[in-house]
Amino acid sequence: MKFWRIARKGGIVLLYAGLFLLLFSFISQLQMSRSSGGGSLFQGESKTAGSSRQLLPFQEMEVTATVEDGGVLTVYLLETDNAFPSSNKTNWTSNSTALQEFLEQNPDRIIWEDQIENGHYERSYFTARFMNAVVVFYNPASEIAYLQYEGSLRFFGSTDESRCVGACTTPLGTLLVLPWQVSQWKQRKNKLA
Repeated sequence: MKFWRIARKGGIVLLYAGLFLLLFSFISQLQMSRSSGGGSLFQGESKTAGSSRQLLPFQEMEVTATVEDGGVLTVYLLETDNAFPSSNKTNWTSNSTALQEFLEQNPDRIIWEDQIENGHYERSYFTARFMNAVVVFYNPASEIAYLQYEGSLRFFGSTDESRCVGACTTPLGTLLVLPWQVSQWKQRKNKLA
């Protein structure tokens, strides 16, 4: 008797969680924001991929970039937390020393730092809190690097994994709740008869 009570409650939780994940995965297919661009970066030059973006909990930021002709770039995802006026973004683009000074003074604001060497780069970041972030490309090499990038923001639930989890938990929850529901119907039928 106790087993069926626990199974019923667990089944209800699984059923509702699965239905929520399925619903959320289809609703959140919309991308919140998308930006793209490109160009050439000379030695010591940096470029921001759009402006500082506000990331909400359960949002995913995805960055895709391609570097051509033997170029080497460093890509940073930096947490801004409204600490930068727009003039700092302009200084980063025109003056690489401002970027390097910022990186030295604020190492805790570097979410990630990666090298891109003549090829394709793709990385995503999932946040569980409110924050502002900006993607910065920097050319430390002596050669010109040609860059094409694309960035997007979307909710975490828009992935196929959440849809798969929802599709598995919903039938499992239904199977656990079904015996209890059938016994309820039989009891109700007997009371009416």
